Amino acid sequence: MEEAKFVDVSDRKWYTRNQQFVSLNQEGPISGHYMQVDGEKVLTNALSTNQKKQDSYGGYNQLVILENQSGRIVAIDRENDKVIAKAMVREDGNPASPSQFNTLADVERHHSDALFYKVPREKGSDYFYLKSFLADKQRILGFNEYGEALNPTQVQPNQEQCLFTMV
Repeated sequence: MEEAKFVDVSDRKWYTRNQQFVSLNQEGPISGHYMQVDGEKVLTNALSTNQKKQDSYGGYNQLVILENQSGRIVAIDRENDKVIAKAMVREDGNPASPSQFNTLADVERHHSDALFYKVPREKGSDYFYLKSFLADKQRILGFNEYGEALNPTQVQPNQEQCLFTMV
């Protein structure tokens, strides 16, 4: 994925670092496989040099928030189980970034649809998948050979379509 920041969501112990997520699904006619946010869509069809892939990632241990440099966050729409990019806002309706929330409880209360577990493929592996924090059913971020988001309820863990590594 585009360069990104990790944001630690424990009580005011925020940290950031730039990262890129790369899909391991290298099939299909597209030339790039970096995750990007394009408007309200989340895709894995960017080149490593694409400026749309400048993202931030917030996380506590294995819990992360994916935030694009434009301020949009990757989330799961609970109504229709689609992967979306949306604006993160505070209670007052003003735009926010993950670092503006003081605790995991704050993020969970307002944006639990944007929290993902970063699950390693196996212990010690550089490969991982992103499982939704929403507990009512399993949802995993996955992308097809064209870089388009799949229905997260149909994606199975440890399959190429859902595995990433960070560069």
